[in-house]
Amino acid sequence: CADECPPKSFKDTIQAEEDGQYITVCNKCHKECAACDHRSDSSCTECVHVKQGDRCQAECNLGYYEAPDKKCQKCHEDCAACIGPGKSNCTACKSFELPTVEIKQTRTCVSECPDKYSSAHKVILGEQEHKRV
Repeated sequence: CADECPPKSFKDTIQAEEDGQYITVCNKCHKECAACDHRSDSSCTECVHVKQGDRCQAECNLGYYEAPDKKCQKCHEDCAACIGPGKSNCTACKSFELPTVEIKQTRTCVSECPDKYSSAHKVILGEQEHKRV
């Protein structure tokens, strides 16, 4: 192998079976690594998609969102799933969803139903409803 390995590969030293001499070879990185030190998904120095903890993977686990730095960050504690930080970036709630008059991709989630709302499923109070999920 040359002094430098091609992208998505790393330099490794192995012992040749024929004569027992050590040789330098280029090995491929794990498929989720853009650059790496070794073959495993936890040895990536740069990820193709996102980094969840110390591992590179195709997408963030449920309950996490992809931050601008391509690292998975935990959703707000009231969110079951989300697209960003804070309880107004939830795409699914763990307990209660506050009502909204507009149709949007995200929901505002809370752990307890505020006093002015009913916790019953789709009970209408005034002009708004509060949904239990």
